[in-house]
Amino acid sequence: MKRGHFSRYQHNKVIIKRKNGTPVKILTGSTNFSVTGLYVNANNILIFDDAGVASLYAKAFDAAFSGDVKTAAFTSSSLAQKEWPIEEDGLPRMFFEFSPHKKPTFSLARLLTELKNADTSVLFAMMGLTGSGDVLKTLRTIHTDPEVFSYGVTDDEGREDKSGAVVLYKPDKPAGVLIKASALSKLVPPPFAQEYQEGLAHKVHHKFVVIDFNDSDPVLFTGSSNLAEEGEQQNGDNLIAIYDRAVVTTYAIEAIRLVDHYAFRAAISQATTVTPLTLKTDTDKWWGAYYNPKSMKNRERLLFVR
Repeated sequence: MKRGHFSRYQHNKVIIKRKNGTPVKILTGSTNFSVTGLYVNANNILIFDDAGVASLYAKAFDAAFSGDVKTAAFTSSSLAQKEWPIEEDGLPRMFFEFSPHKKPTFSLARLLTELKNADTSVLFAMMGLTGSGDVLKTLRTIHTDPEVFSYGVTDDEGREDKSGAVVLYKPDKPAGVLIKASALSKLVPPPFAQEYQEGLAHKVHHKFVVIDFNDSDPVLFTGSSNLAEEGEQQNGDNLIAIYDRAVVTTYAIEAIRLVDHYAFRAAISQATTVTPLTLKTDTDKWWGAYYNPKSMKNRERLLFVR
């Protein structure tokens, strides 16, 4: 065992299975292998049962291990100097990145390009949006873009207001929604009233972005990277782009689940009384916003019925 932190963190979350010395399978994602990582945080894990992918991760491990988990040694290796495409029979088109890098530009360039070229939607769940670089800047502000439907949830959305208050950009405009997943206790019914204490664990530990999930060429970006330029230069991380409709759809559902959950809780936290939930009748014209071009709900309807 070697202990190291590159320039800041050894931030990968990877297990590599070798059989007779040959890498055959890997597990990776956002999940720390801890009680909170597995049972408290919202996280994701990918398993690649493929020798080509496993071999790539094994080379990254060997480069880090032989270099004593030092930044200079790893950034000088070929693993850290380009993205690694894999497209084999039975696998989707994928690209892999391993940091730290000498410069982070190329490692985030594909994601930034896809974000700027999004045709219909951007859905994401990110632990934090406070880091450096254009990717996180775009995610912090994409809910103001009237051309793209966006749903996002984060533990820290990067506002100057550090009061800890729940932040909800409501879907009453044609743009998007960003939810801060703070701990909420007000008016929450038992047995959900007591949540893991704020400050002791992240509610959202995911690091994933889904772009155009139901369009012609959907893509998922995920892994252990927090998508900040400084992190790409200082941390041991991996970032994966997966162009596959089934995989992308799975992550899109998770993003929608989290946003809807915390949007509901944010709305409840702002209530003054608790009343039973009841279905609205047709006379309430609850459906009106879904046909109002000035409402995000109209774009939601058009997007999800495609």
